[in-house]
Amino acid sequence: MKNSLFVLVLSIWNMSAWAGIYNYHAHVDGMVCAFCTYTVAKKVRTLPGVDADSVDVDLGEKYVAFKSNKKIPEKKLAALFATDGFKISNLTVTKTAKYKIYSADDMSLELNVDVFKADQYNSAYQMIGDIAARTPSRLIIRAPLSLEETLLKPLLMGHREMIITRFIPTEDDRIQLQLFEISEY
Repeated sequence: MKNSLFVLVLSIWNMSAWAGIYNYHAHVDGMVCAFCTYTVAKKVRTLPGVDADSVDVDLGEKYVAFKSNKKIPEKKLAALFATDGFKISNLTVTKTAKYKIYSADDMSLELNVDVFKADQYNSAYQMIGDIAARTPSRLIIRAPLSLEETLLKPLLMGHREMIITRFIPTEDDRIQLQLFEISEY
């Protein structure tokens, strides 16, 4: 019985390793600001199998790149972006057997705010957005979904630089912003 279980686990592990990772890269027309890049990244993260930390959107070069453990049809990607006025082209998909997980260095900054005082910290949000736009970094926001736009506007608006941002909806009555310095994209 023990040997059968070991063989079963090994077989499942081998099948998942054999499946590989799909690397996607596409040109995106219609992006003009940091909020556009956030919208594109957020949409990509909703796709099944996408590694949320692998999503990279570049405003200057007008592209999106990400990794997924599932094949995503080009029509599905095109439809996903079209709803917000973006258009993809020059899609390339490559498959790799190995996958290196995206990692961030130690956290550079953390801000915790009571949701009822969220509006009092707009200047702090703007300052964090300025820092994130000037340095290679990743911003993670945990807050109630109803505050997503309220928080993102001062963080992202007015920036032409890409700010890697991930909003994680919570049921808490706290807002948590974490800024991580990253060594490479």
